[in-house]
Amino acid sequence: PGSDHTARVNGHARVVNKEELEEYKISLSVHWTDDNTKQLQGLLIEVEEAYGHCPRAFKFANLWDPETIKNNQATSV
Repeated sequence: PGSDHTARVNGHARVVNKEELEEYKISLSVHWTDDNTKQLQGLLIEVEEAYGHCPRAFKFANLWDPETIKNNQATSV
């Protein structure tokens, strides 16, 4: 939201526990921490291809427009 940069990523992702991340020797980082923050899981993403993408479709769809989101929520099943 609020950015004109769009990326497409193809690949696989899965949730892994902290121990599995450590086995892969992946350094963990947490954003917006406080005194109660604990690292329990991570998301392991295997990227097969990634590329920039034109954001026009998002703009035309009003994807991040609050009013559009509200209307879509009201009509969802």
